[in-house]
Amino acid sequence: MAFADKYMGALSASNLLDDELHHKAEPLQAAALADRSARDIGALLHRVKYAGTVVQKLAHAVAAQGRAERELADAVRRKDTAREAECRQVVEANAATCAMAGSEAAAFRSLYVAWCDIVSKKGAERHWIKPADWPKIGHLAPALYRRVAEHSLVYYLDDVCKACDGTGATSTKPLIVCKTCCGSRKQPLGSAAELKISAYEAKLVAEMVGELLALEQTHAGVANARLRRV
Repeated sequence: MAFADKYMGALSASNLLDDELHHKAEPLQAAALADRSARDIGALLHRVKYAGTVVQKLAHAVAAQGRAERELADAVRRKDTAREAECRQVVEANAATCAMAGSEAAAFRSLYVAWCDIVSKKGAERHWIKPADWPKIGHLAPALYRRVAEHSLVYYLDDVCKACDGTGATSTKPLIVCKTCCGSRKQPLGSAAELKISAYEAKLVAEMVGELLALEQTHAGVANARLRRV
């Protein structure tokens, strides 16, 4: 059984007694102890990613909100009242979704804040904006870091291929491999045009998706090793 299944089962357990008959607390303990191996967000990654569709809907709304706000600002600048009205409706709708309550939403917000902070530090350390360019465009760094963090987190949380529902095939009799994901079961990461970001930012998003997957795998590996010792 994958660690994600063990962990989510423990989170939903009604009995966390720790004796010879009950072992649901062990995955929680292992997840907590393994967190240091995954920048202290490993358990949170598992909890949020495998919580269900509520989190996915919220993640998409958060990313869409940033784009809608930029489009609204552009419409105001151009004095395009019709477009401004449309953008305000989108902003309000996304705001309502972003404000949803519940433990899943709270966990997502904690992960979102933590991931944005991690991405910002990585962006600064890796000089996503070159030192020579900082005097001219350094003020754009916070928005750049935020967009990369949002798009990478959204894809990580909702990466199942939509064309085949994550099966890898559009038909079983005869077997027809899904042309969208080529059998990988993963939704292709959107292009720069689809994400409405630059090609450079799309490259950074792909890198950060890889970082998230690595964090999850590292955390699961360390946690599973602890469970085996138990």
